[in-house]
Amino acid sequence: MEKIKGKLGFGCMRLPYINNEIDLEQTKEMVDLFLENGFNYFDTAHGYLNEQSEYIVKECLTKRHSRDKYLIATKLSPNYFNKNEDIRPFFFKQLDAIGVDYIDFYLMHCQNKDLFKKYRECKAYEEAFKLKEEGLIRHVGFSFHDKANVLDEILTTYPEIEFVQIQFNYLDYEDENVEARKCLEVCLKHNKKVMVMEPVRGGALARLPLEANELLKTLSNDSPASYAIRFAASFPNVVMVLSGMSNLDQMKDNISFMKDFKPINEKENEILKDIVKIIKEVKTIPCTNCKYCLEVCPNNIPIPEIFNTINSLRGRSEVEFNDKMINKLSQKENCYVIGVFKKYKNVLENDHHVVLVNPSNMGNLGTIIRSCLGFNIKNIAIIKPGVDFFDPKVVRASMGAIFSCNICYFDTFEDYLKVFPNRKIHSFMLQATKTLQETKFSEDKLSSLVFGNESSGLDISYLNEDSIIIKHSTLIDSLNLPSSLAISLYEFRKQVN
Repeated sequence: MEKIKGKLGFGCMRLPYINNEIDLEQTKEMVDLFLENGFNYFDTAHGYLNEQSEYIVKECLTKRHSRDKYLIATKLSPNYFNKNEDIRPFFFKQLDAIGVDYIDFYLMHCQNKDLFKKYRECKAYEEAFKLKEEGLIRHVGFSFHDKANVLDEILTTYPEIEFVQIQFNYLDYEDENVEARKCLEVCLKHNKKVMVMEPVRGGALARLPLEANELLKTLSNDSPASYAIRFAASFPNVVMVLSGMSNLDQMKDNISFMKDFKPINEKENEILKDIVKIIKEVKTIPCTNCKYCLEVCPNNIPIPEIFNTINSLRGRSEVEFNDKMINKLSQKENCYVIGVFKKYKNVLENDHHVVLVNPSNMGNLGTIIRSCLGFNIKNIAIIKPGVDFFDPKVVRASMGAIFSCNICYFDTFEDYLKVFPNRKIHSFMLQATKTLQETKFSEDKLSSLVFGNESSGLDISYLNEDSIIIKHSTLIDSLNLPSSLAISLYEFRKQVN
């Protein structure tokens, strides 16, 4: 246990995808960044990612880094053995899949009252203890999904267990079904170290209802996930908090607050209690996005995606079925759903921005918002006058992307610069001399990409040394605003993560 570095663990269950395949290059970048920042705990299982996870760990980690740089945790899952004799061959298969000659942390997987009976009958714990005596396992533990009394029974039966992995987060802390607090107390009673899984509740605590997000912003502009992970890591017998990071941005965010970890303070804890009340009022579906349901669904229904969509809607709206009302309110014949929500105010994060000066076309604005989100630009400033981004035509054209972006209005561009100074201002205009292809975007300084009105563009006052012109063939007169913006964002993201 003393070899664990930091309290952040890399959960290899939700890795990034590209073209329906695991993005190995991005995963390698994530692995390297994780290690470079002083962390070393990697958690996998043979069944994760359609039985790819352990092999990906080999490809991205163990083949590329020396054995003293990392710790491996993997699991004996119940669907890979039916008798004691199955366990040892499966374990050696895991060693080969991961590319190591011993496992640092070996867990009996998904323990609950019923599965514990199977593990006892097959003497799975005893077999793991033997493997430990042979030097093939360093530490034996289990992951747990049941009530506190069952946890107490397992730890009483097998006092040799060294650690327990439990679902633990601020939403489940007092939950009657999960009993996170009680489970933690049982581990403390038995003097067992705790590894935390689902600190962000499968991403649910990173996608909070609007009211909850506003509460967090009264504390800081830190991500919602940061509070969830810090909460879980703030308890004394918690030695590791696993995060199933699915892209490089999530990795960077987690490292930013876990490298120099600070426990949740009293004020933050009170805010989190208020957020729990808000979430419970919304009545979201308690899905952790583990995707185990997909393995047994005969119709391949994307259940977690559906649940996550419903949860997002429940955090922002109420649902009513009324065909007559739809026919009365609809501006189009082929309208089957009308979304009703309260207008709200956003606050721009100090990140890369798109700035729109006097946008006048509602359909264009919706398309632009959608493109921004597609290139992970979530902060958009609009210089007045400009169309209302709450207009139904904007909402429809954005395909709902407005609900994932921060959009704010400013009376003048100067007002915007007062709030967000010291940035690279890239104004896109015909008077510029530097082409988009020639532009070197800065990775060290935040950028604002500024676009003018659809018909008049930007006036000469926006011209500066970082202004950009998008060259096109003489076969067309000009590019429309959404096309210009999308091309620009594509080139920007090729250089800046």
